[in-house]
Amino acid sequence: MRKVKRKDCSGFSLVELSMLLVIVSLLIMTIAPRYIASQKKDFLVEEKRAVRNARNEILGYLIAHGRLPEADHFENSMAQRLDRLAGPIVYHKQSDAPLTLRLPDQGRDLKVAFWVASLGKNRAPDLGNDYLGDTIAMGHLREKRGAPDTFDDIIDYATLDFVNGLLSGHPGSGDDPPLTSLGSTFAEISTAMIALVRKFHDEKGYYPRSWGDYAFTDIGLDPAEWGTAYDGVYYATAGNRTKVTPADGYTFLVTGTDGTAYVLNASLNWSLWYSMIDEKWYYHSIAAGKEIDITTLVIARVGP
Repeated sequence: MRKVKRKDCSGFSLVELSMLLVIVSLLIMTIAPRYIASQKKDFLVEEKRAVRNARNEILGYLIAHGRLPEADHFENSMAQRLDRLAGPIVYHKQSDAPLTLRLPDQGRDLKVAFWVASLGKNRAPDLGNDYLGDTIAMGHLREKRGAPDTFDDIIDYATLDFVNGLLSGHPGSGDDPPLTSLGSTFAEISTAMIALVRKFHDEKGYYPRSWGDYAFTDIGLDPAEWGTAYDGVYYATAGNRTKVTPADGYTFLVTGTDGTAYVLNASLNWSLWYSMIDEKWYYHSIAAGKEIDITTLVIARVGP
């Protein structure tokens, strides 16, 4: 009689399964916190972008109409901006007197023409009012940072000096003369130039031309003024894009929305680009994976 060989049925032992579960648990414990932190960072970046876009839209209206929009116009006719959670962005402008943005850490107050705010996940004003009052004490931001789950409001604003300067065609701050016809700082100049491009497109139905005699003139600027770098930055438009380029002797340091640290030297002959289509800033080219958080931009002077 022939012996029938039994097939060798191998599998995981109880010890091996236990070790596998331990390894999987360790991986989850390592990866999960990083994933959660990354999600929170992405959320804050998107929130900041939504609030900044609302601010820029208000400034575009200001340039087009010579006045700030009323609250009901912002909510209705301007296709009200929503934050990442699809909640309304609060808009409040000065009435008879300027608003006050109190900065206790700096020992000073800012006179503000308007502010915009996202109420965050809890849908509640975390600074103790509904943002429709005349004063915000920004010192509370520092005090509340230890509780991100309960305090996540994002606030942006435009100072009274900047708005008055924009109305006169010369944004600036204080008594110092502005560096350019669009302001002095990177935020002022880039915001105003983007607003002019948006205004042109809204009125004409196409984007301003950027070649030959049309460069800058379509949006009411003098080309001779913009052939110069200001504080190490060249500014230009290109159809539905706006770009900023470092001048010789300057370097841009900026962080991508994915956390990548970018260094942009003048020798590269590259730029940072703003797309009017998706209202995002990009490093070098407008492509997926190249998005940057423009609020992290540092303009550094190198060499003598």
